[in-house]
Amino acid sequence: MWRSKKKKPNLHARDLDQVLGDFEQDRFLLEWTDHILREARGKYPILADAFDTPQSADKHAEGPVLEDHLRKMLMALYALVEGRFSLSDIEEFARMRGYEGEFEELEETIKERAAFFKAFCIVHDIGKAATISFSAPLGSRGAEEGFGNGFAAAWDDFQGD
Repeated sequence: MWRSKKKKPNLHARDLDQVLGDFEQDRFLLEWTDHILREARGKYPILADAFDTPQSADKHAEGPVLEDHLRKMLMALYALVEGRFSLSDIEEFARMRGYEGEFEELEETIKERAAFFKAFCIVHDIGKAATISFSAPLGSRGAEEGFGNGFAAAWDDFQGD
């Protein structure tokens, strides 16, 4: 436990969205992450299918498809590993007084196990493509084109029934 170890608060900490926004502007991180995702798409067709899975804006604001979500995760992981930011730079963590040591330890663990977290980022939503479902109001164009199936229909397709 690190709670007895007190440190000065990071007065320059910023909101998580601001920190993540910086990564999106970082050309190196963007190119590196795109390379990783292209490589994964090429090697594993099941990942390519998953990466193209649509995401709803109300639940996943990262972008219209799963690949956008994965890109942000990988960019944040490697920005942390490369020392471009620290967990204490994030306001939501910085305001938790007395836990600075735990965040430092967590950061070191993430850096030491970067390969595991990279793999986790890439595959953690691999099942989304198989279970996606759509709903469309009766009489709408979406319903006419078959977008009225619910989750149960997607699950039945996945089961091979």
